[in-house]
Amino acid sequence: MKRMIQKLTILFGALLAASAPGLSTEVQRKIKPDAFDFGGYLHQLIGRTFEAVQTDAVTLTVMFVGCVWLLNRYLFHKPRHTGIGEYLLCAFFSGMQLLCAVTRQAGTVAVLWENAFQLVKAALYLLGMYLLLLCLLRGLDDALESGFTLRRLEGYSCAGWCRRMWEKRPFLFPFLLLCAAWLPHLIIRYPGQLTVDTVLQAHQYLLWRPRTTPHPPFGTVIYGKLIDFAMTTGYKNLTYFAFTLVKTAGFIAILSYSLLVMKKCAVPGWIRLLALTLYAVSPIYVGWTTTLSKDSSYLILCILAAAMALEFVWNMDAFIRSWKHMTVLAADLILMMLVRHNGVFVAALLLAAMSLCFLVRRRGRQGVLTLLYAAVVIGISVGAEEYLIRTMDIARVSQDDWLSLPFQQTARVVKLHGDELPQEEVALIDRIMDFDQAPELYNPGSSDNIRWSENAGRSSEDLMAYMERVWAKELVRYPVEYVDAVLAMNAVLFDLQSNEAIYVSLTDNSNDSYVYPYSFNDLWYYNSEELRALNSLQRALTEGYFRFSDLPLIGPFASMGFCMLLMLAVTYLSVVNHRRKTLMVMIPALITGIAGPFLPVVYLRYLLPMVGTVPLWLAAYTSPRLDKDARPSL
Repeated sequence: MKRMIQKLTILFGALLAASAPGLSTEVQRKIKPDAFDFGGYLHQLIGRTFEAVQTDAVTLTVMFVGCVWLLNRYLFHKPRHTGIGEYLLCAFFSGMQLLCAVTRQAGTVAVLWENAFQLVKAALYLLGMYLLLLCLLRGLDDALESGFTLRRLEGYSCAGWCRRMWEKRPFLFPFLLLCAAWLPHLIIRYPGQLTVDTVLQAHQYLLWRPRTTPHPPFGTVIYGKLIDFAMTTGYKNLTYFAFTLVKTAGFIAILSYSLLVMKKCAVPGWIRLLALTLYAVSPIYVGWTTTLSKDSSYLILCILAAAMALEFVWNMDAFIRSWKHMTVLAADLILMMLVRHNGVFVAALLLAAMSLCFLVRRRGRQGVLTLLYAAVVIGISVGAEEYLIRTMDIARVSQDDWLSLPFQQTARVVKLHGDELPQEEVALIDRIMDFDQAPELYNPGSSDNIRWSENAGRSSEDLMAYMERVWAKELVRYPVEYVDAVLAMNAVLFDLQSNEAIYVSLTDNSNDSYVYPYSFNDLWYYNSEELRALNSLQRALTEGYFRFSDLPLIGPFASMGFCMLLMLAVTYLSVVNHRRKTLMVMIPALITGIAGPFLPVVYLRYLLPMVGTVPLWLAAYTSPRLDKDARPSL
């Protein structure tokens, strides 16, 4: 009897899990029941529920079969060391997927309770997604504990030769392979793509715009000198291409080093193969290394920091005794802090974690020396930036990024309920943003219009008065609008069915537009006549980058939502399965992910360290205890 109940539960749960991702949350209004008894009403409810499922029959069937297998394998088989935490985590995941779906389809959470049928659909969606995500979490735990190795491919001659070459040349083999895989991208994306921010930094260097601190001064000097040299010599394309080649070679060397560290740490072969595959084909790496920007440079530096953190936790004593490792780490962290302002949080936390590793083992001398090392590294970075600010006469400007969400919430309230607000609140709002223009300036996905409005020079007194007497009061009166504003900004961070990927490319538009999908008429930074033959190829390649996340198996690793949920899941598993060393390798990803909801706009380029370091923290988790006696598993 018990077995029969389990089978029925699996079948019903699989039906819910397969249907939930395609269940529409849009409101169906003014539909009268066609029956007055309970049985008839229930029949209609079931029929309307199936009508709300927008997945085609073939896909639904495949998903149903897959969900039957998942639930049969994992629903009634709890992994070791898990407890109530996995249920709470999956409840959070399923709740976020519901909110993401509502935001994507209807634009407001109010549709969830508009009528009884909406409540039923929400409950079914939550239950289905919960079962699916619970089984996927347990499946992830099972997969990361598996012992798959590359030796299983030994029967294929080409695969066997590659495995042997990889074993003999653990750095050179992936380096040459990545060079070959990336070469077509380098040719098509010749000479390298300048982003809007890169051009703006050049404008500041050339004094065409005021020099301000929101753009890091180090990058302003580097990219400014690059473009200045290109325009002075006239060899614009060759200058950018030479810079791109040097940057690409360095990036490939860092990725090859990360694979070498994985081999040292006895990382399972399938994780290493996944990492190499992603490095070779994912636009997260090759697409952004051919983009000249602070974001791509920051990605490279974060990957190197994560790889060195992995080697540190594998053998701490050997790492700190090596002057080469400590010098490279110092240079990496200094550049990281100079390239992006938020790099200081990654560097500080990583160095603090290194010191803590020694202190908890009662090795106070090494811990204190590491703290002194951290002070020197951070001091050099802060000193260098301060020197550049003073010598270049750069104005200090506060970005007020932490105000992005409150401003968006207030702007949404003004847009929808502006005529209902008391005059006192209107006056306070008008001191921090243009009240009359707020409805037009409000962009649900970006706070830039509001933050940079006419009243951007707002005082700290005005901000405090706004937070206490406007924002807090409106939170009580308009909670739905506040939630909608937050989700409109940040739902993409958790949405498994959407990905706001932004990649840069030249276009073949007749008006010489610069950035795709932006419109930026500064193509004169290039010798544009030389590039017309590549324009159509560049556009096609960039379109391919946008569609990469739709590919099976490897595509999700370029999705912000997938990587965010994967990061949270691996963080949970690292704690409950006593693999806390993984958290140190995850520091660049964790810092980036935590900052994500507070960004003025959620673009892939801001989340690159989280998405790009996925192979490294998966490697850290699967490495057998990260001890010095571990042996490579190929």
